[in-house]
Amino acid sequence: MVKLTTAVICFFFLFSCNDLKPNQINNCYYDESLSNKKITIIKELNISIDKTNNFMSTQTLVNGDSLIRANYFNIAIDIFSVKERKKIMTYNFKNEGPNRIINFGGSGIVEMKENSFLIGSLLGEIYITYKDSILSKHNLSDLDIFKDREYRLYGINSTKPIKIDDDIFFYRVPEYLQQDKGYYSEKLLVKYNLKNKSLDELNVLYPKEYHSGLWSFAHIHPSFTKNSENKIIFSFPINSHLYEYDIKTDSMVTVDKCVKSKFDNFPLKPLKSTSVDFYEENKYIKGQIRYLSITYDKYKKLYYRMIALPVENDDDLISRDKDFLVSPIVLMVLDSDFNVLAEKKLKGGMFNYKDYFVNEEGFWLSKNNPKNPNFDEDKLSFSLFNLK
Repeated sequence: MVKLTTAVICFFFLFSCNDLKPNQINNCYYDESLSNKKITIIKELNISIDKTNNFMSTQTLVNGDSLIRANYFNIAIDIFSVKERKKIMTYNFKNEGPNRIINFGGSGIVEMKENSFLIGSLLGEIYITYKDSILSKHNLSDLDIFKDREYRLYGINSTKPIKIDDDIFFYRVPEYLQQDKGYYSEKLLVKYNLKNKSLDELNVLYPKEYHSGLWSFAHIHPSFTKNSENKIIFSFPINSHLYEYDIKTDSMVTVDKCVKSKFDNFPLKPLKSTSVDFYEENKYIKGQIRYLSITYDKYKKLYYRMIALPVENDDDLISRDKDFLVSPIVLMVLDSDFNVLAEKKLKGGMFNYKDYFVNEEGFWLSKNNPKNPNFDEDKLSFSLFNLK
């Protein structure tokens, strides 16, 4: 790995997402000698769970002391208290009849007010709920301007929908296959207006790096987060860039800072074909670096970014274990101006990068990894990371 000893200054203006050139600022690393900051674990959290819960969740929201988690087994939303370290409420929704939620897994969830949620499903249906009842349902395909289109709204921790005033911003899974010409012209972000029940496609496209080949399913989904200026910050798995989307101008530009990990010394290779079996694709994913997620901490005005590194031994590479079980992870912390403050490499098989949340105390990452020697499937287990 090339390690820089002087400050890396990237002399780039902001470019339109459509004008981005591959590797424009990929050949730089932040200079760790400029920062005396270190990332440490300062606290642990364990919450007992019962047989109706899984240690996994697709999405976790935070409201004060409460963790609001999508149930992994059932069509339900669970509420946990961090302070009391226990589950305090479950809202179970029906799975049959007219007043049901279809295809709940992977739905994007937004808390509207106490006991009320908006749920956007993979089938393009918008539900407004109160406790365990559905107050309204709106199928996006019923809109005249979007007839015969698919609107699969996918909400996991890295693509949680964002509410700004009366607008909900959702990640929309591409309708086309990568081999189709329409794939790269599809808009990845849509805006649903609560008052008008209207939907708008927004000017967020895949960067041009994606045009260079075919990519595994694990390299497709972006991650995004809202900062204190109501800008939506995007990260894509196959490059280190960060992108800033402005809701007022409906435009996205690349951030003019070097945000490449110091642990990133792995050339990324596209797939030769998407027609590969599970074993080959799993092996491919575990041999690649991926910029997994970006999350904003409104309390400390920091960004937390997670990066998956290639596995470090052949046993993990050729095993049937999925990457989130065995891949080493890098936790990167950036300030509000996108200056990298510190990075910490976490050993594979210890944490679960899919499950995390931010509250007033900071960034919590799940230790619910079956490979972890201290794994307990009857507990939610998190570590709190601090920047000192």
